[in-house]
Amino acid sequence: MGQWHQPGFVEAVGSRIKKVRIRVFGERGKGACAAAMNSNQIAYVQYENGARLPPIDWLDKFSLLTGAPLLWLVRGTPENFSVDELEPIIQETTRTFEQIQASVNAQYIEENRKYSQTGDEGDED
Repeated sequence: MGQWHQPGFVEAVGSRIKKVRIRVFGERGKGACAAAMNSNQIAYVQYENGARLPPIDWLDKFSLLTGAPLLWLVRGTPENFSVDELEPIIQETTRTFEQIQASVNAQYIEENRKYSQTGDEGDED
C-alpha cells in the first residue's frame, strides 16, 4: 500500500502546507498564496485542509515558491526542518504576486528542462 493511502497522510501534507503558508504569506494569506501558485482558491483550501492531495508538480512549484523542502512537504523529513527558516514573501513590497508567480514558473520550467536533459543523457558514452 502506498504511503498516500496511510491514514492521516493527506492531512499531514495539508498541515505542512498550512504551516508554510502562514510563515510565508501570513495568517490571512490563503488568497495570496493561491494567486501566487496560480491555483483555484477552492482547490488550495482543500489542499491545506487535507481534503485533497495536491499533485506532485503543484507541491514542487510550492516548494520553489516558498523555499520549503519538497521532501519535507511530502514526508515531513528532514524532521529538523523548521518553517522559521523561511523568508516571508508578504514583506516583499517591491514585487507583485504576478512577478513572483512568473519567477516561480520560470524556475519550474528550468528545473524540468535540466531534469529531462540529465535523464536523456544517462546512456551516452
